[in-house]
Amino acid sequence: MGDVSFQNLWTLKAILCSFEMVSGLRVIFYKSKLYGMINVDDNFLQAAEVFLHCNVASLPLKFLGIPTGLSPRRCGLWEAVIESFRKKLVGWKGKLMSIGERVVLLNSVLSSLHLYFFSFYKVSSSIIKKSIAIQKQFLWARTSNT
Repeated sequence: MGDVSFQNLWTLKAILCSFEMVSGLRVIFYKSKLYGMINVDDNFLQAAEVFLHCNVASLPLKFLGIPTGLSPRRCGLWEAVIESFRKKLVGWKGKLMSIGERVVLLNSVLSSLHLYFFSFYKVSSSIIKKSIAIQKQFLWARTSNT
């Protein structure tokens, strides 16, 4: 926030420390991330990282599990959604469940998982087709890992 200067770093740290004293809450600096958005020198970011006791990160970042900083039209954003589908299904042994149990799991977990992502971004039809294909494979227990 603001110009790239050590004065702004001092001001930022003072604001955060004042917030701690006034609110009684604690800022956990080592869990915080510092992003250099536009034309920020790497040496300055490293010095700021040491001064603020935080980590330097780059875009895209995740906010509440949603990747931000990428265009929603690009497939790269949606790979995280598709991968989360697959990760959820790995733990479930589809071949050992009845079809009713598989339908309940798909409706209760996977449907709500992608709806959360879809509430933030407009999704392309190719991503919808991929997610439906994954659900169909699980429903009919055609994958080797389910």
